[in-house]
Amino acid sequence: MTAGFLVIGLLKTPLRWSGAALIPLAVVWAASAPLPDVLIGADGHSFAVRGADGRLAIHQVGGDSFAIKEWLAADADGRDVHDKSLGQGINCDPSGCIGKLADGALVSYAVTPEAYDEDCARAVLVVATRGDPPADCRAMVIGRAVWRARGALALRRRISTGRGRRPQRRAKASPPRL
Repeated sequence: MTAGFLVIGLLKTPLRWSGAALIPLAVVWAASAPLPDVLIGADGHSFAVRGADGRLAIHQVGGDSFAIKEWLAADADGRDVHDKSLGQGINCDPSGCIGKLADGALVSYAVTPEAYDEDCARAVLVVATRGDPPADCRAMVIGRAVWRARGALALRRRISTGRGRRPQRRAKASPPRL
């Protein structure tokens, strides 16, 4: 969009009106950008899962709500940080929380190491807040080392459709990846 306005403002010839074509193109491009399915705060104290209704279900530990405000604003969601509906779609118990993605896959927020056995077997993503999960965990694991190295994360789920593969080659069975 900026390029369109620059072309209109800087050129003096009739060619400058070509910038007017760039503006709607930029709007369509921005509107078609894929939305993240999972958001994880830089400190690991908050995470969000996009549910079947397309809205974010958010879980927060602690009082820092800056990341949540930013997530809601970026998602064009008018809910307030203290809105009770933010937690709908995430179920918690003393060992952790589970959120369900739009396709029914589970995302786990493990608070205790005891939660890893069940979460590694059922979830596609485990956000590990304490300790390390077992080495044979089938789920993708986001732990403290990842937060410290990369900060906040926005993840999109990619599901392989098998297109482009030769018919004689069969795909290996593997858990879906985020």
